Amino acid sequence: MEKHVILSCVQSHGPEDQQQCLIPSLCLPVINGTIGSFVRVRYEENKSLVCRLIPLASSYCEQNFKIIACSCVSVGCDKGTSLTLNNYKIKISDITILIPVTVRNVNVTVILRSVEDVLKYRSKARQYEKTLRRLLIQYHFMNHSRLHCLNNPLAKLIGVSEIYIESCGLSDDEVGVIGLDTEMKINGVESEDRIKLSHQKAVSIGGLDNVLAYLRLLVSEPWIKQRDFATSGISYPSGVLLIGPPGSGKTSLVRQLCTETGTCLIGTTGADLLSPYEGETEEKLSKIAEKARMLSEEGPCVFFIDEIDALCPVRTKESTLFCVKLTALVLLIIDKCKECSNLMLMAATNRPYDVDPAIRRSGRFEVEILLNVPSSEERESILKTHCQNIFSSLYEGLDIVANATPGFVGADLKSLCEMAAFKLEEKLKSEVPLLPQEIIETMLLCATTIIPSIHKNLEFITAIPKVSLIGGLHEVKQQLEEIFIHHANYAEAYDNLNLKRPKGILLYGPRGCGKTRLIASIASTRGCTFISANASHLLSLMW
Repeated sequence: MEKHVILSCVQSHGPEDQQQCLIPSLCLPVINGTIGSFVRVRYEENKSLVCRLIPLASSYCEQNFKIIACSCVSVGCDKGTSLTLNNYKIKISDITILIPVTVRNVNVTVILRSVEDVLKYRSKARQYEKTLRRLLIQYHFMNHSRLHCLNNPLAKLIGVSEIYIESCGLSDDEVGVIGLDTEMKINGVESEDRIKLSHQKAVSIGGLDNVLAYLRLLVSEPWIKQRDFATSGISYPSGVLLIGPPGSGKTSLVRQLCTETGTCLIGTTGADLLSPYEGETEEKLSKIAEKARMLSEEGPCVFFIDEIDALCPVRTKESTLFCVKLTALVLLIIDKCKECSNLMLMAATNRPYDVDPAIRRSGRFEVEILLNVPSSEERESILKTHCQNIFSSLYEGLDIVANATPGFVGADLKSLCEMAAFKLEEKLKSEVPLLPQEIIETMLLCATTIIPSIHKNLEFITAIPKVSLIGGLHEVKQQLEEIFIHHANYAEAYDNLNLKRPKGILLYGPRGCGKTRLIASIASTRGCTFISANASHLLSLMW
C-alpha cells in the first residue's frame, strides 16, 4: 500500500448520495474503518470533509489509489466561499474515523439564495424552522461545519443554499446528528446576495484618514444608536455627496468604508445605466434601487451612485424630455430610499455644478464632502501606502517626492509608483538591494513625465512650471518670498494676533518684463500648483 492516495472532491446532487466517500477496500483495514463509518478527510491545513465510507473493489489510477468524496459537508471553510471541487494528494493518516453522537444543542446560521427568500422566511418563520429541522436531520456534521445543500430537493423548496454550524458541543473525534430532543437555535438568516456584496476587498488609500473617520461615524452611528434616535425623534443625515477631481479616491473611499464597517455595498455608475433605448435607463435604475431597499431589510446597506451628474443634469429650458424625466426619476428614487432606516445613500461627482440643485438640497444629499487635491503631507501618506508592496526597503525620502508633485491626486501618485517600479524592474528582481536614494531619483524623474489629473481637467492650464533664473527684480522677488514664507511658516502667529494675511497680489508692468515667469518660478520652488489663465480664457468659459 502506497503512503499517498488521490482525493477527488465532487458535488452532491441529492439526498441519496450525500456525504458518501468511495474508498478502495484495501484502504479500510489501514484506517480501521468499516462499511458506513463516518470519517474526516483532511485535504488542506485546517480544512476537511465529513463523509460516510462506501468501499469499492478497486479504484487504482496511474498516480495511485483514488478516493472520491462528496463535498456537501466541509469543516474549516468560511461562510460564502465556493465549494471545494478539486483533486488533492493526501496521506492515509489524513483519514480519521469519527464516532456518531446525537447532539443536544446546535446553533446554526442559515444562508438563503436571494433576498426574496429571506423576506419569505421572516413572514413564515415557524414553518421554515420546522422544514430546516427536517433538512438538518439528513446530515452528519461537526463544529464549524458548512452544509452545502443547494442541490437538496428539500433545500430548493425553501431556498436554502448553505447551513453553517456555529457550535454543537462535540469533540474533534465526534460527528453529530439531530435527534428528537435536540434544541436547534437559528442565530441568523442571510442571503447569498448580501454575503457577496458585504465582502469587499480592502483598498489601500492614504491621506484620507479624517474623511474616512467622519464617514465611518455617519454610517455606523445611526445603526448602532437606532433606538435612541427613534425615541428622541432625531433624524440623522443619510445622504452623502462626494465631490472631487478624478482620481482623488472617491470610489475607493466608499469601498474601504464598507470593508471596515461590514456594510453591504450596492454600487453603480451613471455610464452603466445610460442606454440609447427609451425606458431602459429608467428600468435599470429602478431595479438596482429596489434591490438596495430589499437588502437594507436584512441589515446596513450603502447605495452608491458614481458619476451622478450623468443621471440628473441641471434642468433648463434647453433640456430634452429624456433628461427631465431621468432627473425626476432619480429624485423620486432618492425620496423612496430615504424612507428605509438601514439604507445610506452616497454619490460621487467631479462636476458638482452640472448636477441638478434639487439633488443637493437638505433631506436628500445634505452632507457634501469635498476631496481637495492632497497637500504635501497627504501626498507623502499616499506614497507610503502605494510603496509598501513595491519598495519594501524604502522608509525615508518620500517627503522629497511629495514636495515635487504638486497637483498630483491619488491615481497620479499610484501611477508614479508603478512607473518607477517598471523602470527598476530588473534591479528589483536581483538579489542586490536598491538604495533609497536611487529609488527617490527614479521617482523624481518619472514625476516630470506625468501630467497631473487636475491639469487635464482645465484646458487653459500651462505646462508644469520649472525653476528658471530671473535676473534683476530683487525687491519684487524679496516681497514675494516674504509673502509665501508668511503664509506657510507664520500662519499661527497671524491667527493669534488677528492679522489678515495677504491673499491677492497684483503684478503690473510692460509686456515681456517677466511677470508670469516670476510667479511660475516661485510656485515651482515652493511646491505649489500653478494655474495660468488669460482674460480671454475666462470670458470663453463665461459665454
